[in-house]
Amino acid sequence: MRDKASSTPRPAREAGGPGVFARRWAALAVCVLLLMVLIVVVTSGGGPALYWAGQPITDKQAVLSQGESLMTSVIDNDEGTAAPDARCYFAVAGKQGHDIAPRMYCGPVRLPWSGGGGLRPWLSFGLAPAPSPGGTSPGANSQGGTDVTLTVSPRRAWPSGAGSAGVIPVTVGLPAGQELRRPDGAAPPTATQLATPVVPRQPQGWAGQLVSPPDGMTAAPVGDVMVAWGRSYRLIAYGQFPYLQARSAPGALRAARTPEGSRWGTVAGARPAAPLLLPAPGQVFAVAELAQFPGEMDSPVATGAGSGTAPDSPVLQVLGGGQPVQVPASPAGGAVVTVAAGVPVGSHPRLQVLDKGLVQAVSLADGALSAGPAVLTRTGTATTLRASARIGRARVFLSAASLVWFAGSDGGTVPPNPGEAYLEVLATTQPAAASLDLSAGDFTLRLPGGQQVAAVALPVQDRQTALMGFVVPASFSYGTVVVSTGGTPLQVPVRFS
Repeated sequence: MRDKASSTPRPAREAGGPGVFARRWAALAVCVLLLMVLIVVVTSGGGPALYWAGQPITDKQAVLSQGESLMTSVIDNDEGTAAPDARCYFAVAGKQGHDIAPRMYCGPVRLPWSGGGGLRPWLSFGLAPAPSPGGTSPGANSQGGTDVTLTVSPRRAWPSGAGSAGVIPVTVGLPAGQELRRPDGAAPPTATQLATPVVPRQPQGWAGQLVSPPDGMTAAPVGDVMVAWGRSYRLIAYGQFPYLQARSAPGALRAARTPEGSRWGTVAGARPAAPLLLPAPGQVFAVAELAQFPGEMDSPVATGAGSGTAPDSPVLQVLGGGQPVQVPASPAGGAVVTVAAGVPVGSHPRLQVLDKGLVQAVSLADGALSAGPAVLTRTGTATTLRASARIGRARVFLSAASLVWFAGSDGGTVPPNPGEAYLEVLATTQPAAASLDLSAGDFTLRLPGGQQVAAVALPVQDRQTALMGFVVPASFSYGTVVVSTGGTPLQVPVRFS
């Protein structure tokens, strides 16, 4: 028989004993663990999702690595400095953006010509989608979209006023409204105190010839031709540059000033030679690429009159906001020469050609040719004549004619007005001594309208020739030269295109 105590029910609290609580804590722990796993899965990409025009990017880290390799190359080659944590970033529109911009930003970096204090610390490189093998469109992914593989372009922006798109590396600021991101979630530096590199600079007034033109020159108009007596020039291309490669002007570093603290030497063997040529502070290099060809001194008429005994070389100058900088003597005609000179930043430099009192100029800022004698802008201003006749006691030969600004075998006679020219005619006689009997009064130019233009005798070195000139409009195209000493005249048509 059970006693009364043994038949009493257990208290209700025993239903929630230690075993039940243990099971509840285990369930809670499992939930927490599942939540942590879910968080890890969701955030396993490292940072916020990044896309190209809404499409996944196949290898974002490889693209950033390419940019960082380019950044390192610029720093090594162009005397730059970088922050210890310098790296590359994608740019997106605002904090909620996911589509990256077509440019990446790498830095912080400073170059010798970087401006804006520390506000423009980035090298910027272009991004573009790469075609799939065979030129097909990118491959489809499992979500029905297309995966994009990006390529990095080394092309970067030019400094303000230095030209159009090219390869000069400059540091820039991040465009307004854009944020920098990396797939690993690393945040960009908020500020940098990088110092501007100290490097050798050319002295004020430096000018020289370059072995080859720099990249990024602007093509000049075809009509940018400056015709001089001794040599003529056509501007091929021009530009302004914050630096030049030292190899483009061998020996120029010997004239450079090496500031205190520079790691570069200006004398070979003393220290490592600088890879760049920098202008004086506050200046840029104005560069002109010129094709050289013969001047009027080498025309058939002038040569036949003995101009070879009076050599002449034009003077080239670059003028930009100050005193003209004379360019060293150039090699013989027929070559291409590239000249450079330091000019103030923001100036509008021009190249001047000076010869026998005539100054011609062309802008190295916009390629505009200044006004000059109209005949010097013409082509096809020389022609061969093959005409002869017996006049008096001798046979007279007319061998050549040309339209010129610099007349005579010494180039010292010029027309009265810029809109005029001299029509030169070269005459010889047989026997040669008879040429001394020819005078200006024996020559006349008859124009199509019937007008008669009298001749003047021009200076001549070869005493066995006669050189006659007629002042005509620079637009002259057709006329007839008449030679007469009283008998049957010699009439010779002269035509220019």
